[in-house]
Order: sequence, then structure tokens, then C-alpha cells
Amino acid sequence: MRGRILRMIDEKLERGESDFQSNDLAKQTSLLDAIHLLSRSWTCVTETTIRNCFRKGGFEANVDDDLQCEPIPIPNDIDQHDYEEWLTVDDDLPTTANETEDEIVAGILSNKEEVEEEEEEEGSEDIDVPPSKPPSFTEMRKALDTLQKGFETYAGTSDEFDCHYKYMNIVNKMIEKNLTQKKVTDYFS
Repeated sequence: MRGRILRMIDEKLERGESDFQSNDLAKQTSLLDAIHLLSRSWTCVTETTIRNCFRKGGFEANVDDDLQCEPIPIPNDIDQHDYEEWLTVDDDLPTTANETEDEIVAGILSNKEEVEEEEEEEGSEDIDVPPSKPPSFTEMRKALDTLQKGFETYAGTSDEFDCHYKYMNIVNKMIEKNLTQKKVTDYFS
């Protein structure tokens, strides 16, 4: 979470807001921003991290292979036959379908044929499109901010926010990967 707050500060500096104070950042952070910050931070927590925290706190799992579950007692108002029938009511319902390799291959080939047919229908005219200038990292961050505001405004679901957070993490990793340490001579030469 600390890293995300530092990234927020870096973003403000990148936008040219060099005269802000940490108190200003705290005042500008809304409850919704804090919720997004916490949610994004929580998605970065791995199962290993949680296990290590519990282990360090003194909680260790003692798993017995011979652990037996106690049977659930039959309610008083149901007789044995009705209870067993109730337990097995959905045993015959299919929950998954196992496809054979031939069915999988046939599905892939049919999808490929559909795509090829659509491409043929569109025509084979090659249009020369001039290469466009790639967006800057600042533009990418602004676009992500715009998407986030759109999700907030139009009641995005938690799955949509999780997807958005993944994109934000990808962009931040791209930025971190392309950052280079400046030398003092870069500013004076």
C-alpha cells in the first residue's frame, strides 16, 4: 500500500503539481479513492504472504490425515427415507461436460473457418494506415483514470474493477520497467 501511495505522489509530480504537500494529498483523497487503493493493494497479496503472516503470528496448521467429519444429525421432523432422498436429489444432474480431444479440435477448426470467412467477406483491400505515435505513460494513466471514473459513475461491478486494477498494475509495471536513473550531467549538458 505504501508503494501505491508513493506512486500517487509520483503521478502528481509527473503532472506538474510540484508544489503540493502531503496534507494536500490526504485532503484530496476521497473515501472512494481509499477504497480503490485498498482493493488494488489486496489483490496483490498472495496466498504465500498470508500463510507466512499466520506462521509468524504463531498459527500453524496441524492437518491430520485421519480427520473424520461427524455426520449431520437427521432433523426430527423428517424420516430416514425422505432425508436420504433429499440428500441425493441432485446426484444425477450433470455439473460438467468432458470434451474429447476430437471435439476440442473440431471446435477450434470451426472457429478458425468462421474467422477466415468473415475476413473474406470484408474484402481483401489493403489500406495503408500510417503508424501512429504510441501514447505516453502519462496519457495511459489519464486514460485509466477516465475508465475508473466511468466505472464509478455507471456502477461497475467488482469484477470490472478487478480487471481495471489488473490493467493499472500492467501499466505501472511497464512504467517501472522503462524508468532510467538520471545522472546529474543529464541536466547540465
